Amino acid sequence: MDNNCSETHNQHEPDIHVHFHHNESMESEDQFSLVEDRPTLSSTSTYSSSSLLSLHSAVTEPSSQIRINRLRKESPSLCNYLKSASTSSAECNHSSQEESESDISEPKDVEDVYAWEDNILHLDSFPFKTHPLIEPVGWIKCASNQDPWNKDNYFSVDISSSCNGVLTRELISECSSRLDRLPDTKAFVLTRLHIEQKGLEDISVLEHYKYFQYIDLSWNSLISLDALSNCTYLIYLNASHNKLTTVLDFKPPWFLTHVNLESNEIKEIGQNLSNFWSLCHLNLSSNFIEKIEGLGHLKYLRYLNLSHNKIKRIENLECIHLEEFNLEFNEISECDMEEGGLQALENIKILNLAHNKLSTLTPFQELFTLKKLDISCNRVTELYEIDNLKSVTKCYELNITSNPVCSNTGYREFVIYLLPNLRILDNVPIKCSERVAAKMLLEPDIFTSAQHLRTKLELWNQLALREINTETMPSDEPPVPLVVVVGTFMNGREEIAKALALKFPNQVYRCKKYTTLPLEKNYDTDHLKSVPIDEFNNMIKTGKLIFHYKEIGFFFGMCQEEISTCIVEGKIGVVDTILEAALVMKYSQLRPFLVLSVTDNVESYGEKLKNCFMDLDLWTKHNPSISKNLSTERR
Repeated sequence: MDNNCSETHNQHEPDIHVHFHHNESMESEDQFSLVEDRPTLSSTSTYSSSSLLSLHSAVTEPSSQIRINRLRKESPSLCNYLKSASTSSAECNHSSQEESESDISEPKDVEDVYAWEDNILHLDSFPFKTHPLIEPVGWIKCASNQDPWNKDNYFSVDISSSCNGVLTRELISECSSRLDRLPDTKAFVLTRLHIEQKGLEDISVLEHYKYFQYIDLSWNSLISLDALSNCTYLIYLNASHNKLTTVLDFKPPWFLTHVNLESNEIKEIGQNLSNFWSLCHLNLSSNFIEKIEGLGHLKYLRYLNLSHNKIKRIENLECIHLEEFNLEFNEISECDMEEGGLQALENIKILNLAHNKLSTLTPFQELFTLKKLDISCNRVTELYEIDNLKSVTKCYELNITSNPVCSNTGYREFVIYLLPNLRILDNVPIKCSERVAAKMLLEPDIFTSAQHLRTKLELWNQLALREINTETMPSDEPPVPLVVVVGTFMNGREEIAKALALKFPNQVYRCKKYTTLPLEKNYDTDHLKSVPIDEFNNMIKTGKLIFHYKEIGFFFGMCQEEISTCIVEGKIGVVDTILEAALVMKYSQLRPFLVLSVTDNVESYGEKLKNCFMDLDLWTKHNPSISKNLSTERR
């Protein structure tokens, strides 16, 4: 028995119509099939009651559960239509009513499917941002599928026959799927076409088909898409892995949103995209594109993939609002710092620049909306480049692997400390223990820092071979009286220590300090002794220093011999230092008396520092070897 339901079409529009064939002698899996038919003329645009009842009976027989499930999957809209139409036509066939009620008496399952579909198609906001004219009514409802190329979402037939490179109507009929209702004429048409891997070279027959919304032409040998000019309702297009040399060389459809032209032979983007205003998703990866251009009119573009091309510069990004941008495996060595570069991407969230030639992270300073950044396999060498990402506070995932900077000691701790909002670094989630360790390592409090330094010095002291002499202080005797004047650089602590030694020469001994700072003759050097950096490090390793610290780019420290001198002369030792070094001595067996030096006049102190650094600038001009240390300390 054949039951046909067809819709009226214009005589000059040879689109796909659908017939439902039911045969009792067929196997259960093949009892219900969709085939193409040529257009027929009719004076009405509605289904006849007898056809509806016959079709309703065919899909509600007790032995047709597989056909029912298949109809629900292939065309939920048609099921809905049949359900409502069969209710109004039930009086025409009383004999089959009791048999049908046994299967349709439990419509909850079908209604749940309908309700789910309605919820999807009537969302307050469409799944991706588009023009207000296409939200969410009309043809764009059919594009609500987030993964249109997932073969689990549609029914297809494997074709074994050869097409000799030419697309035919028979091949279109066998590769079409997804029956859906037109939003304007309410007719049912097939809207999905999958003809990938057919070796096609000619698709001119598609000029006669305009209702397809999903077309997959991937893995063929196409050199032009001009035949798609009449597909006015096209929404998703996949033409990847072909031989195309131009971008979208056909008349723009009404609402084309997703385009995949991956792995073609395109050498330039050109200006063809200016009329495709509705594009939201564009994939041009694995081509031969050398320049970013022609994107200015795509104001609704949210995803752009230009990976695996030959692009050398990021430019011409004005007037587009990308949220995800993929530029990996290119030859990018610089970004346009002016208008049109990365700074134009005010809404960017995901950026991939892996496998390029970037050596600086300066262009990322103003990407305030960025959440994921991949700059792996580039040429970033200096740790201070990471400082350019401090303003990107929303970034929670960062990948810098395979850059020279990763070989620096403490690289991971430094990045975690500098970017506290990160959750994933180099594809490894950041643990709470790592955050604490980075904080303690790079920004410990003054007491913790002093304890760490004291522990290191004590360890070196225990490992060193020391000689016991008459001046060695017994551990069971009271410590030598020692006064430590504590203060910041140039705040008067040195003057206080010097004044005490001059006023009480018989009672006070000013302890000398070793330093890596080269001294001038006109400088007060009575309490300082300059040594090379290697000798200073050797003094630390041999346990000779009681404390050491770094100031204005140079190291300072006091030797154990100064304590022996105080014991021999029977005087009180006086030394000036910073607070951290003073706490190191306080935690040791020396138990010094700490005197804090404070500056009351801030303006006078600032002028003093200014004059000091001006003198240092003049001095470092004649000593370029130490200018780098000084500039680092100032910063």
